[in-house]
Amino acid sequence: MTSVSKRTESIVADRLLPVDQLKTVSDMYAVEIVDTTHKVRSGALGWGAGKDAINAALSTIDGQWRTYEATRLTPGEKKLTETFDRARVASDASIRGLMQIMEQQDKAELERFVDTRLYASVDPLAAPTAN
Repeated sequence: MTSVSKRTESIVADRLLPVDQLKTVSDMYAVEIVDTTHKVRSGALGWGAGKDAINAALSTIDGQWRTYEATRLTPGEKKLTETFDRARVASDASIRGLMQIMEQQDKAELERFVDTRLYASVDPLAAPTAN
C-alpha cells in the first residue's frame, strides 16, 4: 500500500499538477496578454490597467514556470522544457517592448506591435518542438 500511495503521489505531483501549471502559462500568454493588448488597442481598457494586467500575467507565468521546472521531469520532458524556455525568454523580451509601448501610451506603435509582433511573440509558445 505504501508503494502504491507513493506512486500515486508522484503521479499527482509530477504529472497532473504540472499539466495545470503549463495550461496556466499558456493561458497567460495566449489569452491574458493577447486579450489585454487588443483591449488597450480598442480603448476598452486604459493604458495603466493594460500594463498592470500584463505585468500580473508575466508574474503568474514566472511563478508557474518555476514551479513546473521544479517537478521531476523525464529526459524527453526536460528537452521540451529547454526548447519551450528558449521560446519563452524570446517572447518575454518582445513583451517587454510591448510594456514600453504601454508606458509611453503610443497608440501608433501599439497598432504596429499588434499587426507585426504580437502573434509572432506568442505563437511559438504553442508549438515549442517546432523551434
